[in-house]
Amino acid sequence: MLPVNRTLIVCDERIPAPDDSMQVKIVKLLRGLLRGLQRECGARCLFITDDIALLESIADHLAVMRAGRSDEQGDSANVLQRPEDDDARTLLVAVLQL
Repeated sequence: MLPVNRTLIVCDERIPAPDDSMQVKIVKLLRGLLRGLQRECGARCLFITDDIALLESIADHLAVMRAGRSDEQGDSANVLQRPEDDDARTLLVAVLQL
């Protein structure tokens, strides 16, 4: 049975900051806040972004989506380092500019 008091926080788009060092501070603050909410009330967060650096620093699990469908999902490190789906691999290569 699923708990009925779960909270889903949706974050859409990048985290704006005047420079990279400020963005790092904001991400650290957000990560701490989200982990606290996760411990206290089981909250989950959905980030919608193409900012791979942000995902690497904050996400435990991710899904690569294209045309409204999930091409690949799983543990963040596995998906980012070893994508199995051809479309996911193509998209990640384009975003990472490898």
